[in-house]
Amino acid sequence: MATRARRPPAEEVSFAGRVAGLTVGVCLAVSGAAFLVASWDELRCTPAGERCDDVAGVGGAVSLVALGVAIGGGAIVVRTARRPVLDSASSAWTWGLAAIFATGTMLVALRMPGHTCPDGVHLSPVFNVCIDGARRFDATSWVWPKRLLAIAGLAIGITLIRSSERVWLTATVAALAWFAGTGWLLYDTMITGLPH
Repeated sequence: MATRARRPPAEEVSFAGRVAGLTVGVCLAVSGAAFLVASWDELRCTPAGERCDDVAGVGGAVSLVALGVAIGGGAIVVRTARRPVLDSASSAWTWGLAAIFATGTMLVALRMPGHTCPDGVHLSPVFNVCIDGARRFDATSWVWPKRLLAIAGLAIGITLIRSSERVWLTATVAALAWFAGTGWLLYDTMITGLPH
């Protein structure tokens, strides 16, 4: 009679590592599920034609990536929750908090407009000028604030968010940055961005 090999016991994780791992896993699982649900309309594009094929193709690609992210996030939650907590154990998941914070702030920076015009004035995206009838003037540039936000998000993620001393605070801030970035991306691209 064959005996089943025992699985080795799960590695210990510090309390900060557990909070960080669970936060990263939940963020990935929730955002992956949200993108999966949002891509459903694109997948079942009903009018026939070339445009529908393009939209359905984008929806299919998004749904595959979103499914992988959701499953990966769920696996992180399950595996992290099973690990015993030991104060002297690894808190490496705090790097995951740094990554989701930096990614979230970079997504917010990417979604911000690069140039803006006053209300009622047309922006020429090619020349970055505001057009109001016969009058043309330079658009307000947001390029440097966007770059500074992305750099600050990366720097804060690597230095402050990775800290394991105030893990509840850093996990909350990282999750808020993640959901702000992915939520804005979801809204702009999948909800309002793709015509059905």
